[in-house]
Amino acid sequence: MMNPLSSVPSGGGGRGTGAGAGHGTAPGQHPALPSATPTSERHRGSAADPGAATGITAAVDHLLTPLFGRLPGQFDLLLDLRRHLIERDQPGSCVRLYFQLLAQVPAWRHPELADLRDHLEHFIRLQIVLEQSRERFHTCLGLQRTGSFQDYCQLIMREAARRHRDCPELELSFDWSAA
Repeated sequence: MMNPLSSVPSGGGGRGTGAGAGHGTAPGQHPALPSATPTSERHRGSAADPGAATGITAAVDHLLTPLFGRLPGQFDLLLDLRRHLIERDQPGSCVRLYFQLLAQVPAWRHPELADLRDHLEHFIRLQIVLEQSRERFHTCLGLQRTGSFQDYCQLIMREAARRHRDCPELELSFDWSAA
């Protein structure tokens, strides 16, 4: 089976194309992703950390490469997820794509997504903003709770509304954690 990551063109902003083999991260562990550099600099590399983009790419490829072989019908979703994880943009899209994968693969394959789920839960957090005071609360993702993205968001909103009963409006968004 062809690995789509091996055919991703290199260049253009310091992106690497390796699959992360030999990265040294045991299953279930989270490779450290540089997060102190702004997204645009991380994607392109920077004078302060020219290897940041390559490090992120290697970590993401290490995480996703096994899924390309196990879920061959999901290349488009996995490549979209890869792009968002590497660029550290649109964390809500990463969560949405995870739920799309869950919906499109047979239930017996769901355990194979555990490392991906753990990674998302480690690097993405929920941000709840109370509209009256613009006060912000952050909480961890809990992606095992429900089967669809819409159900998950509705559950989170109900929980937030219950915790903040005195606030008539809440805003929910996803954000990258500092981890």
